[in-house]
Amino acid sequence: MISRVLRWIGALGIAAVAIVRCVVAFAPQVVFDIDPAIDPTPLAGLGPPGSLFLDSLLLAACGCGLLGEALARRGIDWRLLALALVPGPIIAWHGMTDMADLWRGTTWLAAASACATLAHLGRDRSIRVVVVALLGAVLVPVAIRGALQSSISPFGVTLAGPEYVDTVAEFEANRDVFFADRGWQPDSPAARLFEQRLRQPDPRGWFPTSNIFASLMAFGLIMATGLVIGAARDRLGARWLVLFGAAAIVCAAALWVSRSKGAILAAAIGMTLLILPLASRRAHAVFARRGGGLLLGLVALTLAAVIVRGALLPERWMGDRSLLYRWHYLVGSGRIIAGHPVTGVGPGGFQAAYAVARLPRSPEEVTSAHNMFADWLSDLGLSGAAWVGLVGVLVWRAGRRLDPDIEAGETGRRLMPTRWTLTAAAAVLVIHGQIEMTFYDPGAVTWVLCMLGLAGGVSRRTGGRRAGVAVAAGLLLLAVVLSSTLAARAARAQSRMIAAATILYPPAQRPGQLSRQREEAASVLLSAYRGTRSTDATLLREAARQTMIAAQFSTGDRRRELAARAAEYAREAVEVHAGPTSTALLAEAAWLVAVTSGDEAHRQAAIDAAVALTTLDPHGIGPWRRLGDVTWELGARDDAASAYRRALENDANFELDPMRQLSDRDRELLSRRIESTDQR
Repeated sequence: MISRVLRWIGALGIAAVAIVRCVVAFAPQVVFDIDPAIDPTPLAGLGPPGSLFLDSLLLAACGCGLLGEALARRGIDWRLLALALVPGPIIAWHGMTDMADLWRGTTWLAAASACATLAHLGRDRSIRVVVVALLGAVLVPVAIRGALQSSISPFGVTLAGPEYVDTVAEFEANRDVFFADRGWQPDSPAARLFEQRLRQPDPRGWFPTSNIFASLMAFGLIMATGLVIGAARDRLGARWLVLFGAAAIVCAAALWVSRSKGAILAAAIGMTLLILPLASRRAHAVFARRGGGLLLGLVALTLAAVIVRGALLPERWMGDRSLLYRWHYLVGSGRIIAGHPVTGVGPGGFQAAYAVARLPRSPEEVTSAHNMFADWLSDLGLSGAAWVGLVGVLVWRAGRRLDPDIEAGETGRRLMPTRWTLTAAAAVLVIHGQIEMTFYDPGAVTWVLCMLGLAGGVSRRTGGRRAGVAVAAGLLLLAVVLSSTLAARAARAQSRMIAAATILYPPAQRPGQLSRQREEAASVLLSAYRGTRSTDATLLREAARQTMIAAQFSTGDRRRELAARAAEYAREAVEVHAGPTSTALLAEAAWLVAVTSGDEAHRQAAIDAAVALTTLDPHGIGPWRRLGDVTWELGARDDAASAYRRALENDANFELDPMRQLSDRDRELLSRRIESTDQR
């Protein structure tokens, strides 16, 4: 009895966390995304502490579920569990010094553990059906919110969701203030790109991109269609046909509105897997015998399509660049893997590493390789291969169940074939995961891996009871440690960060008061970083940024003192949390010191910081533009002209995405400065 209770606690706990992650937004920081002097309200979502607490709950649920399996002597597939847990030490190693690595990596580890756990719990058909139903039900609120974010024009009539309308209206009312807070000119590449994305009426739900939303809708379409077929075969009645049919129509409509070509193509493949075994007896026999190899082949074929598109076809082939950009990401991730083969660059380190490794023609600065395997190998090194193996094993096992009659064979009765439909739908997720970041995003990864675990569940005859008890105990202990130490520490740091944000609102009326206000906020941020022993670089960087702003509101010796202090904090951020963000902050602070002091050593330090930034993003436009501006203002015109030439070369390379190029005004300014230098 106790074993059954533990199994249900584990299954329902896993489902609950996966559902919550789909309907809550996640952000690396909940304040200071914009200047708190404008709006100190935390983002409506969870930051690192909330994510870590959810991970601890998920690991505890996994521990309960596996303990129930072991006590029931149902057997444990310890190899599958080993594949899920192998990257754990590497994640811990990266996470000791960087909060971004910790919270992202822990989310992946907990999701992989949930995947392996449900692969065991799913042997119980009642658990499998209930968990699939619960996870599938979350598509309803996700689809509803997607509709609120969309705008469509059927038959010339525009239908715009209220969330989309409100978002655009708020942006238009505060456009200048919004850009000024970020230091963007309205016609700068960053401003133009942001505005373009904000005005796109794409459904996202609570996810950062419409492609992730589309991936889940594609799953829902295949699953609902399969249930319609199963309900018709089993003669369940009109109400079930109407319910499942309506779900299929809603998912299809949401998928179409998302305009995600990759998800639509993946759904077409899933529909083929679903229907072909019913339409052809020969196909039925082939799928029943070789389904595992077939699914793995489809995954490999998706990767091959990316390679062919990038390596063999012209850049402007058919006017579509989605797969071309995926090729860029794949090449960049290959270079990252070659440079960091053992430990990877960390779960939060891909964007910084990609800036160095990307092709010159790649205009994007991405946080993910948009390929689940490339992400894991880039970020976790050799240990990431374990998750590649985990997915491969589950896809193989799921493919062997790509048979409409598999359910009857398992139970001896004719039942609606959820395993067959689940396999086809899960295949859609894995196929789309080769060109999208669904398995990277903290909101989606638990949900999609849970579905894959249920589709590719372990066999009924396995051993390793002692291993099951040991792993269950380890997961429960890890959950306790994670919640009581790391998550609690992150929560304390975040609360201090929110307190610092409230200090800045409303802003003071006089420059001297504004300076003291910013200093006080910086002091709170710095004490949070040091006092809580936080590894969150955001605290230290924001302390430096607020100190710089305080310097700008000061004069004389006080301004020089604050500028020097800001540079000190920024330099510490670079030493402890190296990367483009910290280095850009140091370059900005060093320039402020050089301007306020006039000292030659400080002037050289400003140039050195700007040079360092170009080494971290050699193919970018901004770093070379910054170096040119710094050297131009300091009188080194030849060096400035050289930097401007490099900025213009990189600008030309970005022709694939004109939104990321320099504005005509900026391009003309740089050209004039180069010309004036050459004419001396």
